[in-house]
Amino acid sequence: MSSRTGNHKRSFPKGVSIQTILQDVHTGRMQLPRFQRKIAWKLGISAEFLKSTLRSDPIGLFLTLEVSPSKIPFKTRRIEGVPSTGNNSGCTELLLDGQQRIMSLYRSVEDGFDKSFVVEFSPKTTDKGKYEIIELHQISKSRKNSKKLRAYKLPSKKEKIDTPYFFPVWLLSPYTDGSEADKWIKKHTKEHQLPEKEIREPYNSIRSDFLDFQIPITRLPQKTSKGDAIEIFIQMNRSVAKLSAFDIAVAQMEKETKKSFHGRVKEIAKKAVVLGDSKSARKEKKIGEFILRVFCLRQEIVPTEGKFTELKIIEEIDKDWNKFKKAIELMKDLLFQEKVWDEKRLPSWVPLHVIAALFMEQTPSANIKGRYNRVLKKYLWRAFLSNRYSYAANKHMYDDYVGLLEELVRDDFNLERLKSKVPIFGNKGEPLETGDIIEKPRWPAKADRVGKAILILMLKKRAEDIITEIQPASDTIDEYEYHHIYPKEYIEDIKSPLENSVFNCMLLKNISNKFVNYKAPSEYLMEIMEKAVDIPEGERQDKLSEKLETHLIPVPIKKLLESEPKRNSNKNERKRNFEGFIEERAKRIQEEIERECSLSSIESSGSETN
Repeated sequence: MSSRTGNHKRSFPKGVSIQTILQDVHTGRMQLPRFQRKIAWKLGISAEFLKSTLRSDPIGLFLTLEVSPSKIPFKTRRIEGVPSTGNNSGCTELLLDGQQRIMSLYRSVEDGFDKSFVVEFSPKTTDKGKYEIIELHQISKSRKNSKKLRAYKLPSKKEKIDTPYFFPVWLLSPYTDGSEADKWIKKHTKEHQLPEKEIREPYNSIRSDFLDFQIPITRLPQKTSKGDAIEIFIQMNRSVAKLSAFDIAVAQMEKETKKSFHGRVKEIAKKAVVLGDSKSARKEKKIGEFILRVFCLRQEIVPTEGKFTELKIIEEIDKDWNKFKKAIELMKDLLFQEKVWDEKRLPSWVPLHVIAALFMEQTPSANIKGRYNRVLKKYLWRAFLSNRYSYAANKHMYDDYVGLLEELVRDDFNLERLKSKVPIFGNKGEPLETGDIIEKPRWPAKADRVGKAILILMLKKRAEDIITEIQPASDTIDEYEYHHIYPKEYIEDIKSPLENSVFNCMLLKNISNKFVNYKAPSEYLMEIMEKAVDIPEGERQDKLSEKLETHLIPVPIKKLLESEPKRNSNKNERKRNFEGFIEERAKRIQEEIERECSLSSIESSGSETN
């Protein structure tokens, strides 16, 4: 850091009152550079920090960069919880280190957490004439006014405070006027039959000490270069807040490209709905890491997080950004063709890195384009339905990417060479066998790769509703529910671990699912067909079989129709029938898995079938 000493004078910490800082945050004079991560402390950590502040304990050094409102070197955003409207006198200071602490202070006094804080104090002063802070309590907010608790409220019995000597933290806000405090104190002392001064005097003293508390801030002067500011930010956070390699890489990108990486993440989230939105800090980081891993593959780097800081930003990322956006659109189109419509039902993110990176290499040749789609669809299903990426996923996706990149663009493309060069197409990527899949319950709504993949297979087979005969689409999929083919109430006494298996699941429209209730499959299925008056009675079973086949339910449907009503059967009979059906359906789904993963649609001679 010695190279910077000639650029600006050393800045020593200067005490600034909490009142001044909170006002600067509220008005927008103090903001954050956009490259700062958004992750907020959990409520308990914020409570402990606030308690330390109230007790005037040391709370560490803060670092800011002075800026001119007319020339701010970074894109900025307000601190979490600060309203975006109201008086804004212009940003004059960027907070480089101390975001979580200041965010906690602001949200605490503005009652911006899910729970409200209450200060319990000693009614007697110490030898120094101060009121001791006993505890900081958390109390629930009323449902009617969940965002702000600007009214008198006693803690519930569950949150009972054994003393009347307390007041809510929002009364400490510099924006709380005297009338609000007066109203609260009058009601509180009346409730507890106390003289007003026993609450008012301690409150005034604690509030004054709190707002006057001096926070040490080191301010970098305006003339500090943008690059120096980011380097200092990285060094501070490496030693204090332990930023991840991702956070540091983002800071470096902001420095070199002078563009907001957060904005780029939002752009990609809009283009690829399968990645989800970027509204939360966690999701923004996940999509951001996806982007950096794709560029790692492009730069022939194993895409571990620790390698993010080695990326060539200007030479590769900035230069190829438009190519990357096009690749994301091609990836989305391929996924939609395979009925992968959204993140909720996405079996795995891993193969998407490889697919996006490969689409960045694609040539405009129609022959190559067709080959890409056919091979990458097979790659996608092997990634979903094998254990290839169950461990060492970053190393394995890198090996598969390198092999695919070499083989896909060859004029003498050869299937046997593809199998030998790309591990996932060899014996390391063989699809799961029935026994492996059936071993554990895998309900599609859970975070389970195989369960979700089998659900996607059903969508590819149409999975039409057995009552409405309407098949799900990307814009209607949320109208469908995961239905137990053998209802839970029907087999609850069997206590089978397969009750919540994907093999006991099919998609039904919300209204159809309610119709099924607790009945045996034979009961509700035939009742449904009896309501289909336009289908001749003798053809109803065949028609039912056709509908169920779209859910990969095997034909003939003998086992389902042999399921006796619960009142007419014993537990062992129902268990045999249920497990027999699961076994038959597992075999049917295994056939579909092998078909999706097979390379038979690509000839080894170099020519390709459509």
